[in-house]
Amino acid sequence: MMKHMIALILAAALLLCGLPSLAESAPENMTEQELRAFCTGLLTEALEMEPVTPQTDEEGARYFDYGDFWLYCADDQLTADSAVTAARLALGGEIRSDMRGIGPASSLNALLAAYPLENEELRGTYEEAVLYLAGALPETVNAGYVLRTGSRVLLAVHAVYTPGAEGISVSEVTYALNRNAVDTVLIAPGARTVSAQEAEREIARLAALLQQGDYAIYVSEDPEALAREDLAFGPIDFVSDGAEQLFAALGQPEGDTWAEDGDGYLRILQWHGVEAIMMYDSSRQNGSLQLMRVTSQTLEGPRGLRVEDPLDGVLSRFPRENERGILYGDGREAPYGTYEETGSGAYVVYAAPVEEKTVLLTLLFQHDELVEITCTY
Repeated sequence: MMKHMIALILAAALLLCGLPSLAESAPENMTEQELRAFCTGLLTEALEMEPVTPQTDEEGARYFDYGDFWLYCADDQLTADSAVTAARLALGGEIRSDMRGIGPASSLNALLAAYPLENEELRGTYEEAVLYLAGALPETVNAGYVLRTGSRVLLAVHAVYTPGAEGISVSEVTYALNRNAVDTVLIAPGARTVSAQEAEREIARLAALLQQGDYAIYVSEDPEALAREDLAFGPIDFVSDGAEQLFAALGQPEGDTWAEDGDGYLRILQWHGVEAIMMYDSSRQNGSLQLMRVTSQTLEGPRGLRVEDPLDGVLSRFPRENERGILYGDGREAPYGTYEETGSGAYVVYAAPVEEKTVLLTLLFQHDELVEITCTY
């Protein structure tokens, strides 16, 4: 009896001290049952609404459109016994959230926080990154991964591999994103069934990708000064890469012009929204980048900057000792950052030391929106 009383007193004391809420605890792994329960809830709600005529999507799947959500089902009419194969959430009236509280217009950060995350910097390749991988067959396996172009996530997929009598059932939640905000959500319990060998191959590929570190997004609550390792435009290293890497990343240029420059040559390369100037010797060999200018979302700049990024979001990725003028450093010797207002916009310059030279990252803003990224010696 005494032990029971002590336990109650301790529990009450912990509550008074303020235990972390359930929302603050680490998210649990997704389950197939979780997805089925969500779809069943939407079916119950749909049955209380006016009946709608089924439609067919581009892939031939039948769905019932209720405005802010769709239910996928092969039946001609929905009933309490209908087998709902998937649910889709999109903008269309009321903004709905899924079983993890994520819906259209949710931010990428909110999405990442709703599931387990063991790869906070999203290390991987420029095109893909694994968020987490838990478990091993023949037991249940959970995985999350993203498809992206650099720091812009295009698709986030959370999957659970559940072994069963007929093979491995793969349930998936797929989030399509636009400018790192959720656009649509597709919840598909038991989306497909694969063999154990197929599942092993998929999981092995994700495990290998989780070990990749070719590319990572810039994440820091206490950012440091712009440095040599930041000077990249997507997969292109401004300091060390040349024309071959530019062509590999951007394809053949729309413009390719040579001009004499003293004892050497300048080569001006142009793509849609991207300009590069390279310097060559007198025999047009040993080219090196001298300038990169980006004026569209075609390519991201240092620290994942993109045209159309908001001013405050950009400034938050660098030190900021002052609000205006000299942001950090002395404004003369690299590293430093400066801020100057220009009528309807702002002109921000960050300087990074590279060996015995200085590289300038110049950012032009109009109406608090990034419109041009330029990197030059």
